[in-house]
Amino acid sequence: MLNNISGTYIAVENYTSALNYVQECYDLFVEIGDEKGIARTLCNIGAVLYNQGDSARSEGAIDQANQLFDEAFIYLQRGYKHSLNTESNYSAGNALNNMGLI
Repeated sequence: MLNNISGTYIAVENYTSALNYVQECYDLFVEIGDEKGIARTLCNIGAVLYNQGDSARSEGAIDQANQLFDEAFIYLQRGYKHSLNTESNYSAGNALNNMGLI
């Protein structure tokens, strides 16, 4: 549910709120030990950061965009590694695809 709310905030380019919701979701998955949820949410954090970087780039803030892309890549890598532990091919493929966009 929190991941879905985050997606809504991404759609309206409110990246701060999107990141808050996806971080809250991540914290809950860590608390209950849900590895698939952790993997998916790490990738979602990467997606929020990527979109935020893309927005910054379009506004001419190239240094900020590059920093956000670097941070997004780190979260996507973490999500990929977690997805390998869960044998979730969808999450692993999604993470690799998003890393390729960066």
